[in-house]
Amino acid sequence: MPCVTGAQTLYDNFNVSSINTSLWTIYNTPTGNSSVTEAGGNATFINGAGLMTVANFADASVSGSFQFTGDNDDRFSIISRFDGTSFDPHWQDPSSGIQIQFAPSSNPSPNNPSLQINDLALGTSLASANPEIDMDTYYNFLITDSGSVINVFLGGSSNPVLSAETTASYGSTIGIFNREQLDVGGPQHETTLDYISISEVPEPSTFCLYGLSALLLVGRKLKKKFKTYQNHFPNQS
Repeated sequence: MPCVTGAQTLYDNFNVSSINTSLWTIYNTPTGNSSVTEAGGNATFINGAGLMTVANFADASVSGSFQFTGDNDDRFSIISRFDGTSFDPHWQDPSSGIQIQFAPSSNPSPNNPSLQINDLALGTSLASANPEIDMDTYYNFLITDSGSVINVFLGGSSNPVLSAETTASYGSTIGIFNREQLDVGGPQHETTLDYISISEVPEPSTFCLYGLSALLLVGRKLKKKFKTYQNHFPNQS
């Protein structure tokens, strides 16, 4: 099935040994206890680290696969319509843009749904829901942005799990972040991202993008099965 092309696109499966700085600007918190690293086909975010796109993406669709692998009070956020420069001086996380935030269902924070859409500049919640998100489990996601409506698909859902209407925009950077460490030496927040795909594809191509997400998930499973095969039969070419 053909997909609409010709727009700005980015795909990264994190299959080398370091972050590709032609695609990403790396953000580490000023406290120095955060990091984002690439190894084994994954990017690992620790204690508030982030990646921000070098290229601009307006009305972008974002898909990928993540899992929470550290403390269950973590958060994983995709920031769209972000200016790439505004950060809260205390919490050291983005303070502009539209945040799509995922959290473990078992997180202990009160009044913290497992999925939220927030306007960070205004400090307001646009929508929230409570899909089941477990620890140490990969979740495929797709976020579409028409410029007026943001839809979030999770775990292969054919319909949006959450939607919000907003035309507010603060820039055209896409950011990827996990939660900061509240106290140095406290619980470690760690999120693993298996791949990411970003495209300025119009809303009618949503099905096509989500089909691509499913194919990439199959590819990840095959890749891991092949690694297992190599471990069992190391002399096979």
